[in-house]
Amino acid sequence: MRGAAAQPLETGHNDMASMPNPHERVQAQPGSAAARVVFAGVDTHKDLHVAAVIDAGENVLGTASFSTTRAGYRALLAWLGGFGEVARIGIEGTGSYGAGLTRHLAKAQLTILEVDRPDRSERRRNGKDDDLDAINAARAALHGRRTTIPKAKNGAVEALRVLRVTRAHAVRERRSALQLLRMTIIACPEELRDQVRNLARMQLIRTLAAWRPDVSNATDPVTANRVALKSLARRYLELSDEIADLDQLINPIVQALAPQLLERVGIGIEVAGQLLVTAGDNPERMKSEAAFAMLLRGCTAPRLLRHDHATPAQPRRRPPSQPRPAPGRDQSHPTGPQDPGLRREKDHRRTLQTRDHSLSQALPRPRGLLRAQPRHYDYQTRHQSPSTNHLTHRRASTAPNSRRGRSPLGSARRACWHQWAPLATPWITR
Repeated sequence: MRGAAAQPLETGHNDMASMPNPHERVQAQPGSAAARVVFAGVDTHKDLHVAAVIDAGENVLGTASFSTTRAGYRALLAWLGGFGEVARIGIEGTGSYGAGLTRHLAKAQLTILEVDRPDRSERRRNGKDDDLDAINAARAALHGRRTTIPKAKNGAVEALRVLRVTRAHAVRERRSALQLLRMTIIACPEELRDQVRNLARMQLIRTLAAWRPDVSNATDPVTANRVALKSLARRYLELSDEIADLDQLINPIVQALAPQLLERVGIGIEVAGQLLVTAGDNPERMKSEAAFAMLLRGCTAPRLLRHDHATPAQPRRRPPSQPRPAPGRDQSHPTGPQDPGLRREKDHRRTLQTRDHSLSQALPRPRGLLRAQPRHYDYQTRHQSPSTNHLTHRRASTAPNSRRGRSPLGSARRACWHQWAPLATPWITR
């Protein structure tokens, strides 16, 4: 089917209650579509594009496959016109597999929408099929769900994008070549490593590129390392020349497209080129600054991009080398950051316990007792004996309190003590 358009095979009229099998194709009657408004969807691939047409009621009118050639694009456009007036067409992958079809349909003055990948829930319910993907793309174009306006890809910005992608790949390859070269030098024999150990980067590259190793004995590790280092050094130089040639093409394009942007402080060729590529040849597709910020993966909140609500300035941080000023008599100690959003909430602090423990395992202790007094140890008899001048807990419970006198609740405390004493530890009851 390459090089020529596929024979369009369409499905018959169906409603939503009876969803047709996408593999079942029935010849339709395009003559009945006089002034009907239809919506199309295309599932793009490398060799074949699958197209589907639905009406305003989401009834599938037909599906067909076409080759990815100019003849196939013309056949697809003629096949779509046989069902009626195409209001919108949703295409998956307008920047990759569907780039050629998007340019061809844009010349025909059709409204094109880039459709995101199908919903995974629908794919789990209905299965994975090219016809189903094309039908879902048409339904997304009908309702405007998960759709965007694709880039035009027909101007100087598209040329800038291609050159920038090539340059970025060359920069990555040059960095990889330099890293591999340095790792090879670390593991090479000492007679080679000593020759290039103390050389700077460009001196090292030029020295290695000028080597003329004898390749007759490639089984020798020293000879093999010489050949590898020379190859990596020459690759680095060739990629540097390629990057310089691309810069001579990229710089005039950026200067011609965004001269005012380059006049701003902190914006050079690289940053300005990235902004131009992000906007595309048709920057009018972005309706607001928030949409552009979304493409840049920056701040996606529209309120932060409004000029009437300025972002509050953050407190200036002290440099690490500058010592913290000591608080003086007139200067109080810092209590925390000034921003209320950065302060620690009071709920996070532990509250003070203002009453006795409420757990059931806490034993009731008689109140009004004297503190436990230390016991004296007799080294001769090797045992502890209570001092005659001090009272233990048990004796203190029965002794009168010299400071407060006898409590009127002594009987209740003694009753409580009789309940608590058997459960106490032996060293207290001793």
